[in-house]
Order: sequence, then C-alpha cells, then structure tokens
Amino acid sequence: MRFILAAILMLSPVAASADALWLEIGPAGMELVYGDFGENQRDGLLGRLERAPAAKTFGPSGEQSLKLEKRGAGYQLRGLSVDANAVVAEQAWIVERKQDDKPVRTLNRLAARYAAELSEQQAVIPLDVVPTGKAGQFRILYDGKPLPNAQASVTTEAGWKRDVRTDQAGNIEIALPWKGIYVIEVAVADNSPGTMGPEAYDGMRLVTTLAFRVGAGMDGPPRPAATARR
Repeated sequence: MRFILAAILMLSPVAASADALWLEIGPAGMELVYGDFGENQRDGLLGRLERAPAAKTFGPSGEQSLKLEKRGAGYQLRGLSVDANAVVAEQAWIVERKQDDKPVRTLNRLAARYAAELSEQQAVIPLDVVPTGKAGQFRILYDGKPLPNAQASVTTEAGWKRDVRTDQAGNIEIALPWKGIYVIEVAVADNSPGTMGPEAYDGMRLVTTLAFRVGAGMDGPPRPAATARR
C-alpha cells in the first residue's frame, strides 16, 4: 500500500474525531483502546473487526513486533522490551457508504503511539506524532514530511481539551502543567485511491494519537471512571 502525496490538493487536514485509538499503561500492563480518551469511554469496536491490530516497539535494541491479546473492550500488549522508548499500534478497515447514490469506499487507518520518554523520536507510520526532544514541542508528519497548518487536539486524562495548529515546520508547542496522561490527536483525509490487500478504496481517513505521561506538575481533577460502550 502506498502513502505518497500525489498533489497537495489531495491531502486535507481535518478536525480530530472524538473516537480514536490510544495506548496507555493499565493495571495489567500496556493496553490498546478505542473510544473517547477524554471521557474515558472504551468502545468494543476493535473486538468486532475481522482483522486484529498490529503493534511494535522501538528502542535501542531495535524494532520488535508484539503479541496482542483481546481483553475486555481492547487489547493487552505482550512482550514489551524493557528498553523500549516508543510503542506503535495500528488498525485499518474499509467502510463503504453511498455518496450521491454512488458507493464510496474509505480506508480508515487508525494508529496510536506511546512515548515512554519525550526524547526526539522518528516517524515510523504514515501519519505520525513524535516528540522533538524540546520541552512541550511535538511534530506531526505525513509520509515522513512535516505537516504544516494541521489541526490537532491535546487532551488530559481529566478531560481538559485544547485545539492547536502546527506551524510551517509541522510543530506544535503545548504547556504540560498537570501530572498524568496526555493524548495528542490528529486526523488527515487523503483522497488518493489505493488498495489494502485485494480490496480497493477511493480515499483514506487517517487518525493518529500520541500518548505520554507527565510525572511532575500540578495535581489535576480526577479522571472519569472508565465506561464501556458496545
């Protein structure tokens, strides 16, 4: 599958959706969840899809594939290496809808990155959000290139949310005043057609999150209790 910008008009940064994938460390280890992070709502969609997600770790010892075990509304990740500084998970499926009485097939490609530390990291998936190593600065890239003027959202585990936009270098600068988990989310629509295996699609919608934990700062409001959606 090719993820190449054929023309600038084919690519449209769009508002981030409420539902996305994210990675976080729970009582049983790292888990991959789909739903609304700010509301702490976990949707069972992942378990209903025919294809299972894929996940890898990245660190000094290199790239390593992980095993995923279905658990509740999400997946537990098994086999994390102790020196991994990043974990990336992906899921993709094709949805067909009618538009002007014509069937349109869209590839939904969702991804989630977890940064164990905020040192500089490299993009490894088509739409990626990475720390730059500078405090409070993150970079959004598409096909390995910085994505300017892209709208993203920053959400804390207590549900506080702020919309931000990248500069010409694809960077965003955000304050991190509270302890706890933060999630940065970005979405892009690409009207380039392609195929996933034997299936063709007319365009793609990509949504990626970056999750990380801040250990120092103010105590924020308590996180909402986790709720499951089916």
